[in-house]
Amino acid sequence: YGYTNPPREYWPVESRTETNTDVRIGSFVLGPALKDKITSFKPLPHDKLPTSAWVWVKLYNGVYYHSRNLWEPEIGDYRVEFFYAGGEGDEFTTVGKQAGQEIVPYQTETGEELFILHTGLRDAGEVFLTEHHHNRTWTWIYRLAGWFPMFLGLCCLSTLLELVLDLYPTVRSVVTLGMTSLPFSVSISLSLTIIGVGWSWYRPIVGLALLLMGLLPYILPVSRLLMAGPNRDHQD
Repeated sequence: YGYTNPPREYWPVESRTETNTDVRIGSFVLGPALKDKITSFKPLPHDKLPTSAWVWVKLYNGVYYHSRNLWEPEIGDYRVEFFYAGGEGDEFTTVGKQAGQEIVPYQTETGEELFILHTGLRDAGEVFLTEHHHNRTWTWIYRLAGWFPMFLGLCCLSTLLELVLDLYPTVRSVVTLGMTSLPFSVSISLSLTIIGVGWSWYRPIVGLALLLMGLLPYILPVSRLLMAGPNRDHQD
């Protein structure tokens, strides 16, 4: 039945995905970079799969099995399944540059690559609005992902920080912002300050606003302490 174990150099056997080299949308060819943007696949319908030309390859439930006995698999058996991202009549929207029959990334004036692939037929405004929302969502996810390790690190140092701040009650009231959680208050302020520094280069107003939000809770108590010092000396 054509059954043989894989050669020794192929062990251990690993799963492998083969991608069609000739992918087109209409008359345009999709290059490797654009094909990598396709992430949604569906199993090829059973009625579109051809019957096997070999006796030892069996088709069952949309999957080809290279096996002597489908119900008693052995070492060396193979299983092949076909998936597709789009078929004839499906609509897609791409943003890039046409180079002959291929769609390649578009190089912007700032040196960045513009290469977008969306399912369905959309206009330019809708495509860029979707990308804007997508980028903004991931930006906040990255910010939260950066704040959480900072919070955990400060939690690990909370005992040491508590001992140090107990020696200076005034400083403690400023750092904790009147809250019981020292790591939480400090991590929030540090995150806003770091984000503000990053934004200051591209959007100074937004960056300065974030810096002010991060430092303002400390500026107000410090200013009150500085003002209270001379008044106390004057009363004495």
